[in-house]
Amino acid sequence: MRFLIGLIFGIALTIGVAWVIDHTGSGGPESRLVNWDQFEKTVDGVRQSVRRLAE
Repeated sequence: MRFLIGLIFGIALTIGVAWVIDHTGSGGPESRLVNWDQFEKTVDGVRQSVRRLAE
């Protein structure tokens, strides 16, 4: 159980730090670590897949 909680926390921490770095940097969109538009599309696709499985 600790491993699962640690894994989820680690993923959330990694994404959170990348978001903070991307949104507080002085560079433009070309200097970002993550393509947040693509990330949003991917997360939305995962959500839809989970909803289809839950039905």
